Amino acid sequence: MAAYETAKRTIMSSCFSTKSDNLLLWSHYAESHKGICVGIRNCSSTQIPGMKFNIRDDDLNPGPISSGVYESGVFPVHKVNYSDSGIVEWEVYKNDIQIFMDAHTTKAKCWEYEDEYRLLLPRSAFCSRILNFDPRFLVEIYFGCCIETEFQTKVQEVLKECYLDKGIGVKVFQMISSKKNFALEKIELVIN
Repeated sequence: MAAYETAKRTIMSSCFSTKSDNLLLWSHYAESHKGICVGIRNCSSTQIPGMKFNIRDDDLNPGPISSGVYESGVFPVHKVNYSDSGIVEWEVYKNDIQIFMDAHTTKAKCWEYEDEYRLLLPRSAFCSRILNFDPRFLVEIYFGCCIETEFQTKVQEVLKECYLDKGIGVKVFQMISSKKNFALEKIELVIN
């Protein structure tokens, strides 16, 4: 079995960026500006983002991929490296975790604009394929400049019910196309 297929069946990954206003990111990952972007709190004492997900505590066995998992369920997120030199193919039976990590945290230099971080964990550690995080980690929501009104209204209703009405402060922004240059700008919204 190819290393890629093995990794797909055994590893869960989630990708994050430090950029909330990049035109290409909105085009590629948010349905051409019709989606939303969520801002998550930087929670690590070492300034590396981490999140608390819906893990099954009894399934978290220490291992090479989960070695950064803390008992609290906070996981390290790995910074992606950008390179034109290519990556070494991971051979599944050699058990060299550094080659695995390098292969899964390296992308071509042309993707550098993403400024990406990746969470990599064993699939067996999760209750489902949906990664739920602690509500206190959500700090911002950005609406795409082409978001449909019905979807925006639904997100605002969920935000109000699950966060704002419970005293969890979340800033909300509307992205707009700049009138001065090819860029996105944000306007803060007030949700009542």
